[in-house]
Order: sequence, then structure tokens, then C-alpha cells
Amino acid sequence: MSKLTNRQRNRHRLSGVIERYMRKYFAFCALATGLAFTINAATPPPEKLLPADTLAVITVPDYTKAVQWSEKSASTLFWKDPAMKPFKDKFINKFNKDIVAPLEKELGIKFSDYTGLAEGQITFAIVKDDWEGKSDVLPGWVVILDSGSKSEQLKKVFGALKAKWVDSGKQIKTEKIRDVEFTTLVVMSEDVRRVFEKVFPDPSEGWESLDGPKKKRPNTKIEIMAGQSGSLFMLSGSAKTLQKVLSLQAGGGSSTLADNPVFLQPNGALLRNALSYGWVDLKTLIGIGLKALEKEQGNRPPGPMGITPAVLFPALGIGGLKCTAFSVQPDPEGVMFQMYLGVPEAERKGLVKMFIADAKDSSPPPFVPADVTRFQRWRLDWQKAWTTLEETLNSINPQLLNAMTFFTAAIKQNNPDFDLRKNFIDNLGDDMISFDRAPRSPTLKDLNEQPSLYLFGSRNGEQLLASVRSLMAFVPQGGGGGRPGGGLKFKEREFQGRTIYSIPLPGGMGRPRRPGDPVDSDRELSLCASGGYIAISSDTAMLEEYLRSAGREGKTLRSLPGLAAASEKVGGMNTGLFGYNDDARQVKALIEMAKKDGNSIAELISQSPLGGRLGMEDGIKAFKEWFDFSLLPDWEKISKYFYFSVYAGTATPEGLTLKFFTPDPPQFRR
Repeated sequence: MSKLTNRQRNRHRLSGVIERYMRKYFAFCALATGLAFTINAATPPPEKLLPADTLAVITVPDYTKAVQWSEKSASTLFWKDPAMKPFKDKFINKFNKDIVAPLEKELGIKFSDYTGLAEGQITFAIVKDDWEGKSDVLPGWVVILDSGSKSEQLKKVFGALKAKWVDSGKQIKTEKIRDVEFTTLVVMSEDVRRVFEKVFPDPSEGWESLDGPKKKRPNTKIEIMAGQSGSLFMLSGSAKTLQKVLSLQAGGGSSTLADNPVFLQPNGALLRNALSYGWVDLKTLIGIGLKALEKEQGNRPPGPMGITPAVLFPALGIGGLKCTAFSVQPDPEGVMFQMYLGVPEAERKGLVKMFIADAKDSSPPPFVPADVTRFQRWRLDWQKAWTTLEETLNSINPQLLNAMTFFTAAIKQNNPDFDLRKNFIDNLGDDMISFDRAPRSPTLKDLNEQPSLYLFGSRNGEQLLASVRSLMAFVPQGGGGGRPGGGLKFKEREFQGRTIYSIPLPGGMGRPRRPGDPVDSDRELSLCASGGYIAISSDTAMLEEYLRSAGREGKTLRSLPGLAAASEKVGGMNTGLFGYNDDARQVKALIEMAKKDGNSIAELISQSPLGGRLGMEDGIKAFKEWFDFSLLPDWEKISKYFYFSVYAGTATPEGLTLKFFTPDPPQFRR
């Protein structure tokens, strides 16, 4: 073999370098192509899979992620705790026997065949399609389940289900939408109702009624389309809706929900990383509803005082609503739940504008003790709210303001010195505080009557209280004392230099007797002006504790460990609305009450429509077949799973947000 010259050697080396570079280049291109294919083939998230005319959606974007997070949460660990097993097993066995098994028999399916199939999103959406508010054309709907890597398992399960439909003689038909085969199950509404009645029988069925026989409902045809496209299983009642979803799944160029500017309002922080979220297009729904009401109004004369929907909706502020949404988001230290109302600042009118708090200090004052079970502070400027109320009434019909003037004149007949503006409105403040203490005993009655205190800020408490007494003189008396038909009569007593005014409850306030109320109640509603507030309570001891609080020393809510850190998660204590719930004390009271006074709960639920449908109308024995509170564990065994929660409301130029945060109990810090 001849020797290579230097030029040949260099050329050989260069070709080797080029060859290695080209191999790496083509390998990189192949990898990039594979990644691009994988990305393009991935299932779009819900907001990219649903069309722009979606009216509402509720989704779990990643079911696997949500389950993994939930399995580590304190609430799941509480339900799985061995101490809960006796109570839990009895309930689950009854649920499976009385609900799951009958449903499986009637529907001819096994729910266990479908558990664990979801790996991606589970989404339910309502789509506008051709709906314009008429009953003959309804909105479309769709349910989407992403089976991920279990698509073949899903195909087998769905194939077996279709075979059962055929074998049972059910009416079905098949059609293709964008080359995907869908099986349509045709059922009659009467058949669906019959299944429901078998599983949840009506206890009053067959009994004579003063209302006469029930009106027979029309037996309409219901078509449900089911099919599988890749890893997605879809259910829908509209071929048009499915056409849109399949097009977007394939990467079609149509507009998606994410392109809808109304959807974009709460997007971002609210929906980012959400375990679950929901959204409703209020702008479209209200617009369609208003058109339908106006058309129904037609040439008929307006309602009382000439009020029509076209006048009422804008005046109340309903016309300015764009959307509403919620989300559940994981947090390294707990869980966040958010609610959103999309209403631009420039379009806030009527009721919407009236109840927006100013961004002021809403932290617990020093007189709020640490052992309260609930606290809320709302910095609403009541004078501005009153002005908005007057503007709203005037925009609906000026005669409504005249009616208020007439009411004021009627008061002046009994109290010539009374001036609504001077004595009442001008004395309203910008603060409202309320908090509760634990029930005095573990009974349903005391749970209904747990100690509560309400404080209304005032520029002049004594004058405002006198105005309230003048206004309440026109409240009809119920079973309380006082002059018949002469309004409420206040009792007076002195306490630490303050006058406390009291009226009897519940009859004194004219409200009907509630479950748990005694037949003859000696409870009183007491009012007193002190510390820049009007204090109102039906618990004498709690009111007196507040009046003594100026010189009281002890632990306060504002110094509670962890409260300040938790409040930062919801925006702090300067948003104008802040609240606190002692979940541990509240759950403890419920469990102790259920164990001691479970019969009272059983009587209430057994008399409800739900209790009747579940066969509890026979009373306590039937109820205990579902919920045997004697099997609940002692509080000490499960207390480690409960802590507290906080919430705060915030107003931005785009809308209103209410955030709730529940920190993990110290034993379950992630």
C-alpha cells in the first residue's frame, strides 16, 4: 500500500470530521423530529381542546397529578385513618348495596371496569353551537376522558360495553365524524326516569295528595354519542360539538377557548397549575337570557312601576358581568381555592358595586380572642353603599325612591325628631366584624345557637343605635312581648356605664321556628353602642365580654401562630375583606355533637327529600344504616388532621377574587 501524502491525510481527516458532524446533525434532526411529533401528538389541554364558543367548563386537567397530590393531603389521610374504618366501612357498604349495585344492574355495566382508566384530563363542557335561548335547539355538551397510556384498555372496555348494548336489544346506531366511529345510544326520557325511580324510589309515590296527580312529563328521545379518538374517550349529545373537538384535537386552525377574550380574564394566576378549575361565560349567557326575556315581554305592558328586564339588568349591575371561575391549586404548604367574578371596574353598577370593600386594614382587632371558631372583617363603606343603592333605585324607577321617602315620613309620625339622612346614614361607618365561639354543649340546639357577636362601625354609635331602634319599631312582632302591632319593644339595662337594649328571640324577630329551636325561647337579641361600634349578639355573656375587653389581657387571634404567614397566601390582611375559620374546633364540635345528639340529626335528614329518596323516612334506625355516629372515633385520635383556614377578597380593575387557603397541619408539612 502506497503511503499517503500530507494533503491526502488532511483531506481524510477533514472528511472524517465532516462525517461525524453529519451523523450528529442527522441524529439531532431525527431527535428533534421525534420530539416535534410527540409534542404535536400530545393531547391539548382543555382550553386548547374546546371551541371558542364554550359556555361553561369543569375540568381536572391532569387526573393522575390530582390523585397523587390528593393521596398525600390531610383530608385523604383522615378518611383512610384506621380510626375511621368502622364508620367508613359501614357507609361504603351501604352505598354500594343501595346505590352502586342497583345502578349497575339497571345500566348493565360494572363501574369497576372504568376506574383507573383516566391518566390525563377529565372534562365536562357546555358549548353554545346553534343555541340562542330557544327550547327547541339546546346547547351542545361533551365529556372528555384522556386515558393516556391505557388507550388500548379503554378500547377493550368500550368495545365490551357496545356488545352489551347490542345483546340487551338497546337501540343504537353508528356514524363517523372526521373518520372516528361514534356509537349513538338512543334512550327515552321515561326509561331514564324509571331507572332513577328504581334506585331512588319516591316515598310519597302512591299516596293521595291534595295537589292532585302529578303532571305527566313528555317522553322525549335522548341520543348519547360515544366514541374513542386516540387516547380520548368522548360522550356528547351533539355531532357538531364533537366535530369541533376532534378538529382541535387534530391541530385544526379554529379558535379555541383559550382564544376567547372572556376566558382570558381569569386565566393565568387563577388557572395556572390548577388541579381542577371551572369557568362560565356569563356575558354570553346573560345576553341570550336578556334577549329571551325581552322577546317574551313582547308587546305586553311592563311590570309594576314600568320595570322591564332591559332596565333591571343594567341597573343591578348584572349586565356588566363577563365570567365567573374557580380553581383548586396545590401549594407546598397546603391547598388554595380561588373564586373569580369578571366584572371590569368601569362596568360595576348596582348590587355589584354596592358590596365591594375598600382596600383597608381588615386584620383581627386586639379584642378578638384567640379561641374564636370563626372571624370575619369587612371594610365596606356603608355610606357609599347607601349612595349606590339610591342611584340604583333611581335608575330603575324614581318612584322607588319616593317609596323610601314615604317610609321615612311614616317613622317621623312616631318620632318627629328622626331624620334618616342625619341620624342614620351619616352615622354609618366602614367596618363590620363578626366572630363566633364554640357551642356551649355538644347538641344540635347549641350548635344552632352558638355564641356570636356582630360589630358595625359607626361615626356616632349612640345616635346610630337610636336610629336603629326607631326603624325596628316598624318591624311586626312575632311571638315576643311588646305592644301588639306596635313594633318591637326594647328592654333596657345598664352594664359598665353602657345601656344594653334587648328584644326577645325568635318570635320577637318574627322569624319562623327552626329545627332545634325550643318551643318557648327566652333568648334575646341585645344591642349596645361601644368602642366605635354597635355590638349585636344573642349571647349575653359574649356581649358583656366585649364590653369588658378594653382592659382584658390574654391571647388574641391576631397573635395566633401561623396566621400571618397563611394570610399572605390570600393577599394579606389589608384587602378590605379577611376571614378565619378554626377548622379543628368546628370539626370537633360537629363530631362530639354527632356522637352525643345524633338522633336529632337523624330526625332532620330523614324528613328531608334526600332522606326520603335514600329510604330514611322510617326514622332513626334507617338513618343509622347509613351513618352510625356511634362508630366515629374520639376527637383525640383524629385531631392531627385538622388546622385552620383563611380567606380574603380582592378587587382589581378586571374583576373580584376571593381566595381561600388551608395550610397543612404541622404534622403534614410537605
